[in-house]
Amino acid sequence: MKENPDSFSKADFISSGKPKDFEFEINGVKPNPTTCAWMPTDNNLFAVGFDSGHIAFFNHVTGKLEDHHQVSEHSIISMVAHQYQSHVAFGDVNGKVWVYDLKGKQVIGETVLAEG
Repeated sequence: MKENPDSFSKADFISSGKPKDFEFEINGVKPNPTTCAWMPTDNNLFAVGFDSGHIAFFNHVTGKLEDHHQVSEHSIISMVAHQYQSHVAFGDVNGKVWVYDLKGKQVIGETVLAEG
C-alpha cells in the first residue's frame, strides 16, 4: 500500500490508462509543446518547453499547472532535469541555455552556446 495516495511512480503513470489533459495558456493563446522532461526529484512533476519560449511544470497525478516562466522569445527545443536537484537545463533554437531552479522559482544561470 502506498503511503501517499496522491503520489505514484512514473511506471504507474504510464500504465494507468487514464489520459489527462495538461493545458497551458498564456494571454489567451495555447502555445505548442516542443520538449519535456521528468523531474526525478519529484515523482509527480514533469517539465514542458513551448514554442512561445515558456517552460511549465505540471503535476501528472492531478493535471495541475504548478509553475511557469517565460525565458525566451524563441522556441524551447531541448530540456534535461538534474538527477538530484530541482534544476532543469533547457535551450532555445538560438543556442541560448538556461538553468531553472524549480524550488526557488527562478533562472539561476544562462549562457549562449552558439550564435545564430
